[in-house]
Amino acid sequence: MMIGIQRVGTILNYCLILINNMKNIIYILFIVTFLLANDLNHSSNNIRFIKDSNSVIHENKTEHKIEKNQIVAMLLSTFIPGAGQIYNGDWKRGAGYLGLELLAWNYRIKYNDKGDDYVSIYKNYANQHWSFERWVENFYSYTNLNDPVYTGFINIDACDNYNNGNYTNQNNSGTNGYCTPWHQAHSIQWIEDTNNNGIFDEAPFSTRTANQIGPIFEQECGANYWNNPNCDVNESNFDNFLLIKDHHFYEGIGKYNLFFAGWDDTQEITCLNPNSNGNLVECRWVDSSGNALSPNKVYYQDILRTKANKNFDKAENALTVIFVNHVVSVFDIFISNIVKRANNNLDFESNTIYDLNNKSGIGGINFNLKW
Repeated sequence: MMIGIQRVGTILNYCLILINNMKNIIYILFIVTFLLANDLNHSSNNIRFIKDSNSVIHENKTEHKIEKNQIVAMLLSTFIPGAGQIYNGDWKRGAGYLGLELLAWNYRIKYNDKGDDYVSIYKNYANQHWSFERWVENFYSYTNLNDPVYTGFINIDACDNYNNGNYTNQNNSGTNGYCTPWHQAHSIQWIEDTNNNGIFDEAPFSTRTANQIGPIFEQECGANYWNNPNCDVNESNFDNFLLIKDHHFYEGIGKYNLFFAGWDDTQEITCLNPNSNGNLVECRWVDSSGNALSPNKVYYQDILRTKANKNFDKAENALTVIFVNHVVSVFDIFISNIVKRANNNLDFESNTIYDLNNKSGIGGINFNLKW
């Protein structure tokens, strides 16, 4: 018992030194489990017997092979894969499960950190290249039927001025089948300092509300703003605006055509710089899926956000591996115990095949029955 107390004290000292980040917590968990399972293993195998012979007490240490409590073993592996195997004396198999647990946690932390880094990068990029003022100024600049991105903005279901290919009734419900923001499913939200006293209103405004965004278009682009592709906004009028830049905002500006006009490279028909093939690159176009695109929007959505999402996907795959590793470790003890009781000459082994590039993070589960 004294040895156990000393060992716990040693572990706590190591914890105080190492507990400065998540990785070290995982390593500490490994050490604690290793020592705990080792102590349980020795305490169940080594028993002291005291005999009284001729009034003299003799102390003999005798090795006894005692069947381990498999419920304890399964509980240990439920919390820390491999701990139950170590408790049962199967060090090799226990080390395998523990090693996989450490590897999976290391990958999860690594790719979560990488994902967070790319989130910071794409947010900074969006803040530099997308603005609400520019979005208001350019929103109605693509209404010409010959514009490269025009087809990405028409919506025959939401706008009432499109009739069998004929565009009529040009008004603030849309121009040439080109819908207003409040006819669309997604929105930008913001709060305002309406009294110019540095205190922002609690209730947010939204581009889905016509009487909130409509007056802004009218103020900046004139009474017939829907028919004014050459709007010129006064940026100082937006000084008391504060956009709500949450997850939906950063997702929306890269995903939906509604937000296309806010990008700072959408107004030129062709770029001045040629691509790697020496050809001029269009600065705005519509892809086969109807998405209005520009180089900056593509870089933001297809490069930066995609890299962030891929890293988060790998982190989630690692979490799947962790979960499966726990289940297989417990299942391994359960089946091994059944096999042992049925025939001592049989041996059962199982392990998880880890594949981070697989969508689920699992390449398979390997089972071996030896006799």
